Amino acid sequence: MRLRTVFLAMIFCLVVLAQFSAIPSVHASQGKWEKGNEIRNAADYPSIQDAIDSLPPIGGTVLIPAGTYIISTPIIVPSHVALIGEGFDTLLKLADEANTDVIWNKHPLAGIDEDITIANMQIDGNKEKQTGSASGIYFNTVRNARLENLWIHDFPDKFPTGMIISLGIHLENNWETVIQHNIIENNDYTGIFVGFSHYSVVSRNYLYGNHRGIYLRNSNYVKVTKNEIVNCDEGVRIYYDASYNRIIGNYIEDSSEEGIVITRAECTDNFITGNCLVNNAIQINDQGTNTKMPHNKFIDY
Repeated sequence: MRLRTVFLAMIFCLVVLAQFSAIPSVHASQGKWEKGNEIRNAADYPSIQDAIDSLPPIGGTVLIPAGTYIISTPIIVPSHVALIGEGFDTLLKLADEANTDVIWNKHPLAGIDEDITIANMQIDGNKEKQTGSASGIYFNTVRNARLENLWIHDFPDKFPTGMIISLGIHLENNWETVIQHNIIENNDYTGIFVGFSHYSVVSRNYLYGNHRGIYLRNSNYVKVTKNEIVNCDEGVRIYYDASYNRIIGNYIEDSSEEGIVITRAECTDNFITGNCLVNNAIQINDQGTNTKMPHNKFIDY
């Protein structure tokens, strides 16, 4: 009877996985991300930043051809700009001992940046050669950003001034961000961190080998759907006052700590359903208030 139950649960999980398209194509179409009529090719400028700065105030698109670009200072992206590569053959690699983030929005904390797209490229944190904190993308107070078809990997785990701030994707105080169809792997702290950021979507990403896969902190009304999270210490972490979030249809396997963890009572009214949790040390650890958890599947072996 137990073998039959496990078999049926595994079939369910395979059905869930069949719905994923988490791993993006290497050469996805550029056209769907183009903004406005102004398009710049970064190859025509001394640097990616120069190409961005050449756009008019209304914004536009910067195309980054295939190649390796060594990044020693953050690339600054303003509102209404799309930064688009040619697939994973476009590689932004952090310079040795750069100890910085690769991409920032132009006006952190100001609350005026909006409509920024980063898509279709690889971002390498070069963690073995960093001596301080570094993240792939850091967006602070941005509305309506899109992060798609990215491969973000190998960002370090550093503790400057007692804080951990090395992340694959780092959101703070954002609204309505879409993070989808990305590969996020081997980041020593967190793959995707959503902090004080509301009404966002984290969907159809593949996360492997991060300390924490997806981390929601003080964030409300976030949809975490159809992600595949494998071999992280924690799959999904919900922390501090993170409430009214929906964790739906994810596949989470081989977490050394928890598959899904809600850490505090002030995390209220989170909805966790349709997830397939396989061989996590603790499948779900719920310390929240009024959490709803129907129709999840659990497999231990």
